[in-house]
Amino acid sequence: AYCDSCPEGIPIPQLLDSYNLFILTNGDGQAVLRRLRNHWGVSAEEATKCTACGQCELLCTQKLPIIERLEEIASFI
Repeated sequence: AYCDSCPEGIPIPQLLDSYNLFILTNGDGQAVLRRLRNHWGVSAEEATKCTACGQCELLCTQKLPIIERLEEIASFI
């Protein structure tokens, strides 16, 4: 799938799924970290691997600001 094409191997779908909680919980970054860890078994540190190459955003059919969201997830650590 287009969301799984990150050259750094970042699990974008799982990170963005968890980011949705940030919006739904009025900015609770800890809820994002818990969902990543407990539901997906993914570390938030994965978001820090982003090199901002933009490949994910070019391929995203929803035109999401993925790089910006990964930076925000990384700030919750």
